[in-house]
Amino acid sequence: MPAAGVGHGDDRLRCARPPVCPGWPSVRLRFSWRVRALSVVLGLLAAGCSEELGPERFATTHVSGRISLGGKAVGGGFVDFLPGQGTRGNIRSARIRDDGTFEADRVPVGLVAIRIVGAPVPPQYALLFGRFPTRITRTIAGDRAAAVEIDLAEEAARDRAEANARLEEYRANHPAGASP
Repeated sequence: MPAAGVGHGDDRLRCARPPVCPGWPSVRLRFSWRVRALSVVLGLLAAGCSEELGPERFATTHVSGRISLGGKAVGGGFVDFLPGQGTRGNIRSARIRDDGTFEADRVPVGLVAIRIVGAPVPPQYALLFGRFPTRITRTIAGDRAAAVEIDLAEEAARDRAEANARLEEYRANHPAGASP
């Protein structure tokens, strides 16, 4: 004999719905609609912003070279590559080996300023090439690994020549004794 209330004709066990609550179906539907709408909006925003959310990619290359002073290798210190005007990228550094050579990866392609830091050079060269803005610039090509040869004595002479040219241009445009 079956237990009381479990018989074949008993309707009490067939009902699997939750107890009747006023407003229950409408609350569930409203919540479900809001969740779906929010999911769609967030999905569209994420798809539209996916380009902006990732890291920005820059054209880079491998650079190797040699740092010297009057033809003699500068051993020690670091060479920094800083993106110049119109060049997009990150600052890259490389250790200068004892023989004056260096190798740097992921150097930005385009115009870069080159700074020499902590190298055993005379103070006038350290001041000229170790601060920012530096006087050494190079254009790095992106189609192949670049080679950069820097002689600090030649760079200092070039800087002096450019400074003298700027001074002469200023004097030509502003004659002595002329009123402003």
